[in-house]
Amino acid sequence: MTRLTSFAFVALILASACGRQEPPPDPGPIEPRLLAHRWEGSVLRVDELPTAELEVSTLSGSIVVAHTGWPYGTRILVGAEVLEGRALLERPDLVPLFGEVSLSGLEDPEGSPWRRSLPIRIEPGEEWLPIEVESPPVELTQLAALRAIGAAMREEGAHPNGFLFEGEPEGDRRDTALVDWAVSEDADRRIFGEGTVAREIDWVIRERREPTGESQLCGGYSNPGTPGTTDVRITLNESVLVVRDRRTGAEVARERFPASRRCPRMAYVEGGSTGSDLRPMQRWVERWVDENAD
Repeated sequence: MTRLTSFAFVALILASACGRQEPPPDPGPIEPRLLAHRWEGSVLRVDELPTAELEVSTLSGSIVVAHTGWPYGTRILVGAEVLEGRALLERPDLVPLFGEVSLSGLEDPEGSPWRRSLPIRIEPGEEWLPIEVESPPVELTQLAALRAIGAAMREEGAHPNGFLFEGEPEGDRRDTALVDWAVSEDADRRIFGEGTVAREIDWVIRERREPTGESQLCGGYSNPGTPGTTDVRITLNESVLVVRDRRTGAEVARERFPASRRCPRMAYVEGGSTGSDLRPMQRWVERWVDENAD
């Protein structure tokens, strides 16, 4: 066996060292970057995420946000509402943005529509910076916005414990009530007081209907395309008006009214229901607002 001389051994080690590649330097943490994005009409698109879309529109009197194709775990914020991306179509809670909705001219079906852009923030993950944009302007009818305010204060609504409008100053009171009638088509009046815009609403009054256990037969209803008239059994309900502070959700008053025995103008063939007479309830609200005004 041939022995390597010490010189040859050292040379072999040096040759091996020269052939070995050093690992590349550590590039360090990857800096997140902003995704290029653009609005195409009411749809937000992202070049590097071709399946990702977000669309803001209105549907059945409310604002809806449709979103699809975003990476798993993406958070979408519309106003202060967080959409977790579990549904393709969502109705975000935008009631705190309705502070400038006009309270006058409600007899006009067109009214004074609420129109503004919505602040949107999309957090697609650690690899990218959040996308912060303003949507193209969306529009709601005046009546739809006020109905949304009333619905938000219900026990099952988004703000059962009250809420403040965006940028609402302290002490901005005008002794004004908004009434959330059980059947809004029957109510020709829903604002009581001197307020001119929604942020001046102090009280939200909800009409709740409670069954009496009684019913009555009402006749004379006609079905389009069918000769003759039909009798319909109508369930009788009492109406309870519950007054709550819009800012805190605290109940401040309630009043019960007897069931009306007047037959409703319209009813389903399967039956119908009625509450209390509208006029006595309106007079009570007007008197209560006057008595509790500062």
